[in-house]
Formats: sequence, structure tokens, C-alpha cells
Amino acid sequence: MQICDIKKCTGCFACMNICRKNAIEVTQSEYGELIPKVNEEKCVACGMCQKICPSNNEQVFSGQTRAYAAWSKNEDDVALSSSGGVASVFSRYVIKKGGAVFGAESSDKATKHICISTEDELCKLRGSKYVQSEIGFTYRDAEKQLKDGKLVLFTGTPCQIAGLKAYLGKDYGNLITVDLICHGTPSHTYLKEHLDAKCKSWDGYSFRGKYDFVMVAYLKEQPVFIKNRFRDEYFMAFLNGLSYRESCYECKYARPERVSDITIGDFWGLDRKSLKNPYKGRISLILPNTQKGQEFIKETEALFNIEERKVKEAQNPQQGNLLQPSAKPKDREKFLENYKKMGFDRAVRKTNLWKKNVKIQRRLQIRSFVGKGLRLVKKIGSLKK
Repeated sequence: MQICDIKKCTGCFACMNICRKNAIEVTQSEYGELIPKVNEEKCVACGMCQKICPSNNEQVFSGQTRAYAAWSKNEDDVALSSSGGVASVFSRYVIKKGGAVFGAESSDKATKHICISTEDELCKLRGSKYVQSEIGFTYRDAEKQLKDGKLVLFTGTPCQIAGLKAYLGKDYGNLITVDLICHGTPSHTYLKEHLDAKCKSWDGYSFRGKYDFVMVAYLKEQPVFIKNRFRDEYFMAFLNGLSYRESCYECKYARPERVSDITIGDFWGLDRKSLKNPYKGRISLILPNTQKGQEFIKETEALFNIEERKVKEAQNPQQGNLLQPSAKPKDREKFLENYKKMGFDRAVRKTNLWKKNVKIQRRLQIRSFVGKGLRLVKKIGSLKK
């Protein structure tokens, strides 16, 4: 039995969570994408997996009437997070209320959604994971916590939030959902294969935070591989939309109207000169999508440096994936075909995108070299005088 059109499957795994016979298993496509598969021997043909699948049903979307620029008052949040540390602030607030926080963690060469309940665990959820996380049975866990009366914060990609809401089947007053402005989700297989080829040993990674927009692999929290985003095959492929899941190119969640209570991301295109409190560091965009989301922001605003902005400013062209899905590159099919023959890194290097990127980097190097030479000549000239 097929749960939904495989090209539309987002890998949210609401189907696996809803199946009380545990008849749905996690499998991988030939490109390493996580795909749900029905175990016919366990299946009782109840059809629940098909009925709740977000890809088979229309979702409830909410528009935005307000927008905020914000950054945490906690310096560690900003230094170690991808932008202004908003997710960490929200998480800390919920934990202090005795609640549970769900988000993605990268460790032991894997990226999975987990639940944390202490401030010491906040570090596990910091930083952008430019790869799809495994949801596992966190929807079931979140439901249990909600029924126990706990305040629950669930952060994920828009399709993961849609999966959670489809699974729950109703709104809970003690649930706050936060979705990320998502470019697309490559399979973890790509990342693992890439870093295995670059490092003898590694257990974690980062793209943002302390090393901002740099591909870094860690072993026991120490960096063992560092590469500029333009010279790293995985990061370059991600930034150019080459390696996303097929459904990402037609993502129905990449639009101003959202499925979550709150949407967060980098505030690209912000007019910093007009900020009441000038700030040169990383700044987050916060978009409340529901009244519940707006009230939660109000509850936590004392923990931020926060300024209200016009929604039009937030929905500017630089915020591409807040407005529309990532475009599928012309090299996409070539990359997929070569991947099956020669693996991830070589497949990326065979694309025109990579070749174009190499040429650009060479030009920049030449300009930098010439610029340094001219500055040296001027300096020598001034010394002679």
C-alpha cells in the first residue's frame, strides 16, 4: 500500500506515529531520502496513515499581521546560534515553566528530533541543521506531554509542524509550534557520505553559529574539518538548491501564510539604519501567525531586544523561502544520475554549478591578490617619500 505520491512525500512521518500497529517502517530511497513503508504483514488496512497524511490533505494556513526583529539578551544565545538566538530564548522560557522542548539535534553522525527539559540541554538544539532530521516517535511523545498538562514547544521545518498537527488532530492550548524559514531538506545520507570522505572520525557538525556559514565537522566537540561554504561540496550544493528532497521544489508551505503559531529565521533585508537600538550582530525575524503565537511572543519579549517592523519589510525578496519554494536547478537531474554512479562529492563536482562556483572563487582570489599588491606598492611609495 502506498501512503501518498512518493514525489510529494516530505518525510514528516505523521503516518508512522499514528499507526498503532507499528506497521510503518523507515526506509531510504536510492538517494538516501527517508521514506515511510508499510509492512503488509502488520498492516490491518485501517487507512489512517493515508487519511492524516499532510500531502494528501489541505492544510490550515494563517497569515501574518505583525513582524519583529529580535536578538537575545543572553550573549551565548547569539554567539552560538544561527541568528539572534530566538529559538534558545523560547526554549529556555518553556523549560523554566516546567515544559518540554522538541527540536533537532546533531550527534553521533545523526540528526534527530529529541525532547529536552533542562537548560543544560539547550546546546543540543542550537545551530542550523541543513539536513533533514529524523522525527522518530516525537509526535507521540509530544502528545503525551500535552495530555499531562505540560507546556510544549515544538520547533521544526514547516512540513514537520504540519505532520505534528495532522497527527494530533486538534489544537492544544499548551502547545506552541514554531517553524523555520526552510530552504529545503537534503538527505542525511549525503552529509554523512561527504563528511566520512573528509574526516577519519567525526560525530557532529555545524553550518552556523561560532563558525558562521562554514562547514565544520566535530569530534568530541573539537573541530576536525573546516571548509569555506563556497569550497565545500555539501554546503555549496545546499546553497544552490542542488541536493534537496524532491518535494521541496514544490513545497506548499513555502509561502507567507504558515501552518505554525510562529515562524522564525534570519532577518535578511532588514533596514538596520532604522533600528531604534543599533546592532551589528545577527538578528532574527519573528513572525506571529496565530493569536496564540502573538501572546507567546508578548510573554517572552522581556528576554529579547525586540522591535516591531512592517510585515512588508519582512516579506522582502531576500526572504525567498518565506514567499516561495526553492527553484530546481538545471543540474539537478545530472547530479542525481552521477550520484548513483560516483557518490556525492564527485557528483557535485561534475555539475555546471560547481564549475561556475570554482571560476567565481578564482576571480575573487585574483582580485584579492591584486588588491593586496596595490596596497603594498602604495605603502612602499609612501615610505620612500
